[in-house]
Amino acid sequence: MVVIPAALDALAMALAKAAIGPLAVELAPATRVNAVVLEEGGDPADVDAAVAFLEQARSTTGQLIEIR
Repeated sequence: MVVIPAALDALAMALAKAAIGPLAVELAPATRVNAVVLEEGGDPADVDAAVAFLEQARSTTGQLIEIR
């Protein structure tokens, strides 16, 4: 599980988001790769909820959830 902070510059944010899908394909099925992006003004409690959801979703990989 990756949490991508809002503090990244635009290029680093784009690279981090773009890496999730290919990493998920490369590491499947042994490892699941998902990410939660906390954007400016997002509620950290929503990040916690999204992480908890993805941890329980055992067949989910390659997903990017953006918290706004």
